[in-house]
Amino acid sequence: MAKRPLKGDIERTPVVDLKKEEGSKLVGVLKDTAESKYGHIYRFILETTDGSTSLKNEAGEIQEVEVKPGDTVALFASSYLDADLQKAKIEERIEVIWHGLKQNPKTGRSFNDYEANVLE
Repeated sequence: MAKRPLKGDIERTPVVDLKKEEGSKLVGVLKDTAESKYGHIYRFILETTDGSTSLKNEAGEIQEVEVKPGDTVALFASSYLDADLQKAKIEERIEVIWHGLKQNPKTGRSFNDYEANVLE
C-alpha cells in the first residue's frame, strides 16, 4: 500500500525567536495553529518583529532569513505562552513580548516570561 504524507507547509515557515534580548516582540495577525512533537506552533501574518527569524535549508541546517510585513511566520509557544495564546482567536491582532528568563521564587526553576495581548 502506498503512503502519502499529510504534512503541511509549516516546515517552510520562518520561525521567530524572541529570546535574544529582553523586550523583543512580535506583532501580527493570528493565521492558524498546528501541533508538533514540541508543542503548539502559532502562525502569524507578520506586522513587525525585532526577534530573529530562521528557517531550515535543504541540508537541514538552520539559517537566519529576512522577513517583511505580510509574510507568514511561526512562533513555538512554551507552556507559559501557550496558555495565553490558546485564548486568542484566529484573525485577532496579537502582540507577544518576551520579558526574559525569570526564576520562580518557590521552586528556583527558570522560565521564559512572555506577555501576550490582543491589540484592538
